[in-house]
Amino acid sequence: MADTRGNKSTNCGAVTEQLTVTICRCEEITEADVLAAYQAGYHTVDEIKRKLRLGMGPCGGRTCMPLLLSLLARLSGRPIADIAPPVVRPPLKPMPLGMFEPLLPAEGKEGGGQ
Repeated sequence: MADTRGNKSTNCGAVTEQLTVTICRCEEITEADVLAAYQAGYHTVDEIKRKLRLGMGPCGGRTCMPLLLSLLARLSGRPIADIAPPVVRPPLKPMPLGMFEPLLPAEGKEGGGQ
């Protein structure tokens, strides 16, 4: 028998369903992915962020970081306030992409190298 998400029902169906919860929609990372990383020794937000790319999608972590902090608090048994938030590294100065065009090799430019 399958539930509405296509998972096979088991005696621990609640656990199976819980692990299919999407934590990061931009990078398609589930709670099971985070749990596997945690069990592999990645225990901080930054470690999990680097391992799974969680929070590196278009939303910049606005949706998934609170979910990750809550999940890490539950896994570690610590309050959310005791878990270090991710290090944020915004660009020093926004730059238009056109500024990088001179750095492209000639064959990478439109019409170049022909």
